[in-house]
Amino acid sequence: MSQYKFYYFDYGYYYAEYIRIILHYVGVPFEDVRFKFSEFEQNYKQRMPFGKVPVLEIDGVMLPESRAIGIYLAKKFGLAGADDLEFAQIEALMSYFEDFVKEIQPWFYVALGFRQGDQVF
Repeated sequence: MSQYKFYYFDYGYYYAEYIRIILHYVGVPFEDVRFKFSEFEQNYKQRMPFGKVPVLEIDGVMLPESRAIGIYLAKKFGLAGADDLEFAQIEALMSYFEDFVKEIQPWFYVALGFRQGDQVF
């Protein structure tokens, strides 16, 4: 059985939370490495592909980028749809989710204290 280690920030409601949800859903044990942004800069950034997270380590191989990780897990655990059309529909939902996160990103920066501003939409 493969060994999984997931690297991401300790706030879990952002871009990559669905990766943790998939791993829990399929019942795969994984090491959940969470850290604050300041800890990332000091302790993790240099080790991560592309210098950013999320990263899923699979038996020592580092897989970056939330979408690539999600597609890998979906295909690996039979969650990628029954055919090409269902896979395309899932991809459409993922694209829509990414667009939504980009729209609300300024609010998150304020809510998490990275920027000053109003938290009201």
